[in-house]
Amino acid sequence: MSEIKYRKANSKDATAISLLWAEFFDYHFSVDPLYQRRKDSEKDIAELLLKAVDDENKFICVAECNESLIGYIWCEIDKKPSRFQNRFYGLVSDIAVSEKYRGKGIAKSLLKNGLTGSEPKISTILKLAYCWLIHWLQNSGHQAVLSLLSKYFAIN
Repeated sequence: MSEIKYRKANSKDATAISLLWAEFFDYHFSVDPLYQRRKDSEKDIAELLLKAVDDENKFICVAECNESLIGYIWCEIDKKPSRFQNRFYGLVSDIAVSEKYRGKGIAKSLLKNGLTGSEPKISTILKLAYCWLIHWLQNSGHQAVLSLLSKYFAIN
């Protein structure tokens, strides 16, 4: 396999990311019918990406192979309602890899890029979100997911 490169997304990636998003949700729909997408929904994703690439509270990292986009991760900072003391939290909105490239560690690398390669503010909040996810998995009986994550990340 050719070298895979990771970089911050830009507006030129909108169409390719929207097609990866559609591929991901078509697969997801085959597993869970609640996730059926509209046939033209990739246009909405492209429009969202065009707004997100310049938003300081969002970070989108892409994976490329032979100049083709093969995966992406969409991370952002979001806010809880004002009734909460700690209102900000990190969120991985999407992570998707083209079917041909799955099982090669690309999603793992995208997640690491989201945690370490993004703007410092986003990186810090995503690390907190990741710690919360591990805590929740450990205390909610989701051992299969926790076991899968522990194959790729150090989990104490």
